[in-house]
Amino acid sequence: MREALEGRRHKLSDEHPDTLRSINNLGVLLSDQGKLDEAEPLLREALEANRRKLGDGHPDTLRSISHLGVLLRDQGKLDEAELLLREALEIQRRKLGDKHPGTPLSLSQLSNALQAQGKLAEAEPLLREALEIQRRILGDEHPTTLLYMNNLGVCLSRQKKNGEAETLYRELLEVSRRKLGDEHPDTRRSRGNLGVLLSNQGKYDEAEPLLREGLEVSRRELGDEHPSTFALIDKLSNALEAQGKIDEAGPLYREVLEIQRHKLGDGHPITLASINHLADLLKAQGKYDEAEPLYHEALEGRRRKLGDEHVGTLQSINNLGLLLEALGKYDEAESLYHEALEVYRRKLGDEHPNTFALMNNLGNVLKAQGKLDEAEPLLREGLEVSRRELGNEHPNTLGFINNLGSLLQAQGKLDEAESLLRELHEGCRRKLGDEHPNTLASISSLGLLLRVQGKLAEAEPLLREGLEVSRRKLGDEHPSTLPLISNLGNVLKAQGKLAEAEPLLREALNGYRRRLGDGHPGTLKSMNYLGLLLRAQGKYDEAEALLREALEGSRRQLGDEHPITLTVSQSLDALLKEKQESESPPTDPASDGKDGDNP
Repeated sequence: MREALEGRRHKLSDEHPDTLRSINNLGVLLSDQGKLDEAEPLLREALEANRRKLGDGHPDTLRSISHLGVLLRDQGKLDEAELLLREALEIQRRKLGDKHPGTPLSLSQLSNALQAQGKLAEAEPLLREALEIQRRILGDEHPTTLLYMNNLGVCLSRQKKNGEAETLYRELLEVSRRKLGDEHPDTRRSRGNLGVLLSNQGKYDEAEPLLREGLEVSRRELGDEHPSTFALIDKLSNALEAQGKIDEAGPLYREVLEIQRHKLGDGHPITLASINHLADLLKAQGKYDEAEPLYHEALEGRRRKLGDEHVGTLQSINNLGLLLEALGKYDEAESLYHEALEVYRRKLGDEHPNTFALMNNLGNVLKAQGKLDEAEPLLREGLEVSRRELGNEHPNTLGFINNLGSLLQAQGKLDEAESLLRELHEGCRRKLGDEHPNTLASISSLGLLLRVQGKLAEAEPLLREGLEVSRRKLGDEHPSTLPLISNLGNVLKAQGKLAEAEPLLREALNGYRRRLGDGHPGTLKSMNYLGLLLRAQGKYDEAEALLREALEGSRRQLGDEHPITLTVSQSLDALLKEKQESESPPTDPASDGKDGDNP
């Protein structure tokens, strides 16, 4: 093509219509090959000459405007691209009319440039008009119509118009299967898009088979290392993890990361995202020691490659904060959350999902540090926004409900806490199923509250159910299982079933020591619980040694004024007083004047 162009330049001149078409065609070819910098001067040359020789309204000029506009969009030169594509659409409408077959393409090209700038509300009506024209000209089931349906679905999905997007995607998939077959690229894309949308809505059980089907075809048609295959592996992994199918998700995460380290390098943004995802999974499995270095690697790489305020960096800050919080490193977690929340408020606003997710995490870590008055307004604000923006049963909303309910319990506002924790428990059962880790966590939270309220007969079967499932699904020492063991032990203790409670509380303490270390808040609370049981059994020496260890650890890890420290201190004081009374010789009972020395 280059040789033919040079021949036409030589024989016909640079501005002959045939030469200009060759210049334009070579520019389009180079653009399709990804050689954007080589293509740009050719397309600019063709457009400038066509304007001069043929005028702005000539079909060749219109094509040149469109081609250069699309190229500039792909280069990220969005302002200039938008101006050209608006001009192309205006000429198309004026010269050829709204119903001309070329008008939908002009509408779509301008819409894509607007979407690239985040102008989704402006892009949507253009896509609707383009789809309407294609339906009228080509019919509802033409491949081009299906492509425009997909593009409108993507735009709606990005605006969180999930109901309308889902309807479009389902129609699109049904027609694609019938007209094109299950393995056609457009059908594969439709499966993937619907699966992703359902996953984003929390409909993981519906999303999973679509994503599995799409991944199977993508592996076969494109190979294990194709970007589309990567994207489907990622979404399927997320859907499996969200359903608590962690063991199935793990090999997929590791597969992607291994390939990306090899092909892209450790510091590539895509590799860093996969490192972060694998760390998320390990954290969900309770493998905190394996997860922490991966989170640090992801954060350091993103700070270096993307900058401190990039969305990927902020995600890594949040994720590392969550792990540090789980490890009881509250000061470090709080510092990270403050950093991320300040950026999100400034750049995205208070009602963006990322902003109120950070509110939830910061509120929770403040609660864990005993800063209840600071935590409550954050959690209430975040819950209000999350209910409004995402709905009452979205996973983010359920997280707010859990954290605010636990905070209210710590403040002694038990009735309000109960209402929230029951809503949480019912929502998790309905949305996630009885055996999901989040459902098990909601059982633990509600069971703990019922114990505090003295509703022991209701708490015991609930906690037994949760513990049986958690042992079977997650293992005896998973961080989600240990609170259930501890809470059931405390309920049994409160019922006076001390012999049955003791092995459970010892198991919980030993599990916390092994999995999270002696200084973890969960370990310290378990020491206190077992110490109280031993006191009730009259095993004062063992109880005293345990409570002294808990108090020393709490002061060192959490500070003198932390609620856990204060609780352990009260437990030890009460024990020492009771122990002293038990060791003192009994005093003679007062004489009634009959059997004593007095007459």
